Amino acid sequence: MLRQGDRVVRLGGDEFLAVLPGADGDAAAVAAERARAAIAARLSVFGSGRTASLGVAEWRDGEPTQALLARAD
Repeated sequence: MLRQGDRVVRLGGDEFLAVLPGADGDAAAVAAERARAAIAARLSVFGSGRTASLGVAEWRDGEPTQALLARAD
């Protein structure tokens, strides 16, 4: 569901980070909604009642990684 060149890494537990180089906040929000819908569709097959929540933040020049993650959270 991501573009070639996008990367996903596991931060720990059930938290993941997707890095979308060159994507602005709007494009990232569209990608996040696509991912959320796909996850929800798969989870409903198992009848788990679980959901996924996703946050989006656009990197600000010079911003520390922890600040970016906090805004996305």
